[in-house]
Amino acid sequence: MVTIPRVCASGARIAELDDIGVHLLTVETWTDRVTVRLVAAGTGTVRQRMDSREVDLIDWTRRRNAGSDEPPPKTPGEELMDALTVEITDELGTAYCWVGKSGGGSGTELLAEWYFAPALPSQAPSVTVTVTTAGGAQTVTALLPPAE
Repeated sequence: MVTIPRVCASGARIAELDDIGVHLLTVETWTDRVTVRLVAAGTGTVRQRMDSREVDLIDWTRRRNAGSDEPPPKTPGEELMDALTVEITDELGTAYCWVGKSGGGSGTELLAEWYFAPALPSQAPSVTVTVTTAGGAQTVTALLPPAE
């Protein structure tokens, strides 16, 4: 049987990077982890970065075909994730550990996910997400539906 996660869909703006607004999309509490999803909405800056990355990738492919062993250029999603530090806390004082992240984009927005363990205790009614950038830290508390 699949357990459906407790989910809070926030949409709150939680950071800004180079004129790109970053929003807390969801906090999801799975049986073995907590997932935090952030989205950078499709601004002109996001689209410019994606277009620039395509040009950089073409140039990198030419260099790679000529024998270069340099790694491919980072995606805008990777750059977003590198510029943010995400942490979570709850009212019970659970010690969360960051266990992974992933990100990508469709051409109009960037999506980034952070994974934390352990799972949120069923008694915890919320998760506080703190996102830190070079410009400072902001927090949002995500209220979750009761555990079933």
